[in-house]
Amino acid sequence: MSTAEHAKSTAARYALSMLKRPKFAGGGPVTGPLMGWDGGRTDTLPVSVPAGSYVIPADVVSGLPGAQGSSLAGHNALNKLFASLPLSPDEAPYGATSPRLARGHTIAGLFNPKRLEEKSLASGGKTPDEDHEAVPILAAGGEHVVPPDVVKRIGVGNLKRGHEILDDFVMEVRKRNIKDLKNLPKPAKD
Repeated sequence: MSTAEHAKSTAARYALSMLKRPKFAGGGPVTGPLMGWDGGRTDTLPVSVPAGSYVIPADVVSGLPGAQGSSLAGHNALNKLFASLPLSPDEAPYGATSPRLARGHTIAGLFNPKRLEEKSLASGGKTPDEDHEAVPILAAGGEHVVPPDVVKRIGVGNLKRGHEILDDFVMEVRKRNIKDLKNLPKPAKD
């Protein structure tokens, strides 16, 4: 067997062994931007996330208004937004009211006042996902993991409602991206 054939055989055996069982990252759950080499097209990053987290897909992160297709710009926008969220009712000091976000600190589709009015306010109590145990997942590079406490803030104290609002947000960003792509001029002919 030649050296090249041996190298191919070794690489093939290694690749097949990696498919058998993914090894998940140690050191605790991860949140925030996930960077990888795959461009967000395949779930190849074995990580653990806190239970109750929400994973924003890579196409949505790079498709945010102002990100212009850049995952890094999208992650930056999400980090700024999530850092500026008001406290959820159970996190705020007794008697305090949460401040309203300034208009510039929101991303279209994420905080829709009508959406919040439609849902009932949090009734309190512990949800099954609040134990924050690590959940192993396979993720894609470019995705953004929103930790459960931020999801709960988005849902104004309700984790389930936070997930629903983020689901609507993902769909809204995708709809806007499709509309923008349809309105692009046709390619120029030579």
